[in-house]
Amino acid sequence: MKYSQIFGCVVLFGILVNPLEGSEKNAHARESLLRTIGSMQSSANRSGVSTDFGGKCGLRLSLELLAHWAEFSASEQATLSKYLSPSDRQKDRIIGKFHFFYDTTGVSVPALLGPGNTPIPNSYEAFIDSAGVIFNHVWDYEISVLGYLAPPLKPDATYWVDIEELGFGLYGRTVPSPLSFGSNPAPKYDSYIEIDNDFRSYYSNGMAGLRVTAAHEFHHAIQLGGYGSWGTIDYYFLEITSTWMEDVVYSDVNDYYQYLTSIPRIPENSQFAYPDFRFTAGNGSIEYSRAVWGKFIEKRFSPALMLRTWEHMKQANALPAIDRALREVGSSFGEAFSEWAVWNGNTGPLSDTVRYYEEGRHYPLIRTRPVISYASPQRTIVDSTQAQGSVYIPVMINGVRMVAIISNLDQQSVSSRKRFSYILQDTELSGSRHLSNGVYARLDVNDPMNWSVFETVPSIVSDVVVYPNPYRPRGGNPLAFRLPPVVGTTAALSIFSSSFNKIHASDEPVLEIRASEPVVRWDGDDESGNLAPTGIYFFVLTIDGKQYSGKFAVVRE
Repeated sequence: MKYSQIFGCVVLFGILVNPLEGSEKNAHARESLLRTIGSMQSSANRSGVSTDFGGKCGLRLSLELLAHWAEFSASEQATLSKYLSPSDRQKDRIIGKFHFFYDTTGVSVPALLGPGNTPIPNSYEAFIDSAGVIFNHVWDYEISVLGYLAPPLKPDATYWVDIEELGFGLYGRTVPSPLSFGSNPAPKYDSYIEIDNDFRSYYSNGMAGLRVTAAHEFHHAIQLGGYGSWGTIDYYFLEITSTWMEDVVYSDVNDYYQYLTSIPRIPENSQFAYPDFRFTAGNGSIEYSRAVWGKFIEKRFSPALMLRTWEHMKQANALPAIDRALREVGSSFGEAFSEWAVWNGNTGPLSDTVRYYEEGRHYPLIRTRPVISYASPQRTIVDSTQAQGSVYIPVMINGVRMVAIISNLDQQSVSSRKRFSYILQDTELSGSRHLSNGVYARLDVNDPMNWSVFETVPSIVSDVVVYPNPYRPRGGNPLAFRLPPVVGTTAALSIFSSSFNKIHASDEPVLEIRASEPVVRWDGDDESGNLAPTGIYFFVLTIDGKQYSGKFAVVRE
């Protein structure tokens, strides 16, 4: 299931967090599901937004139905089965391994998009042609190349795809059958996929939207039919994997970027805005932003480690499956989560894309706590985080900024916040660590085995470091001048050509985009607004009454 940021799973469900217990809770869940489906089926189309719920959560709603299926009466099951079955369509075509069902008249007619993002009349067959090419490519890549298990096919030896006007930011949904099969502890399910008919007004419009939807939803089909489902408990990891898979199959689309930035209307909606929110959460947005977990695993270990996790999920829930897969390569969930927290603290315009995320410059900065100043001889910081969450605390020590990244690694707790005390002091006490900035640090918690601490203590810079060098001015990528610790907030920057002609002069703000490393940036333009040509250049930086100079190379491509 794929959503826009506006219409996510925030609405789902009072039934998941309702304080009722036992049979009363189950009855409440059952009634809520019946009302939800009834509201949707009375809408103009099956994906309409009901007034009670504010949005439709396809996969998670389907998983809830499966979890409570035995509690419904025979007549209720018959009604709900209509929701779990494709609609009648006017036409169908088989292309390769997929059977497409679609209309040629009405609101759900498929269409390619033309100028102004408007549907092209009578282009529905061309849309189906494109869908056939895309879905068969996704099959080949996810199964033949990456090695995932194929989902079960229908009696005609194809996988079914239903096309209709979804709207409201909904890209598609994977709908399981209510009847499970298989002998593994995690029951497996047959399924079909619904996709939007034109992908108009989406973050990724037209064919780009179709490509990532095919990669995303087909992997849900693989998850449910090839490996099995433990129900809503692992919903978050189904979405983490499918959203990551979009970028694996179609790396040029980057639809997952939309989930990385915080939106006020949806609480706890982004990993970078709410890093202290538990890893196992699924609320319609934050799980999509955690596609970066897949990006981390892919680069730090191997894409095959995600597949290995799914192989373990035949026998175990997501967290123990992740831990088992990581232990096979000499790590663990706790160790990898601690590393991941450091990766998440290295994003934005000056992120290190060699050691960390390759696309990290496109990611937002992690949300930190307010800056704290360390005052000798001791400072105690009391804070909290949910289990499987991290807190980023910037601390000024002798005018230099470091960030303490404190993570709770408890895999058992699912919701409660865990308190900690982070203590900085001038002298060594039991359990403290001596940091390179001269301060001793200690984390005071009841269960230290479930915690990790990493401090981004900057190296002391005695001169200005220019990077990248050589500098390739393209794509809005700036040249950075890393300064030693400074007091001033602006620096006078002058750039000279190799013949000592001044091509640029400005007062630039001193930034701290990377923790505790003051930086001045230049966008590569001369005073006429043109990009500097290939050559050797000299710079002069003046700040705090001191002058720094050096040289760098520009390479135009």
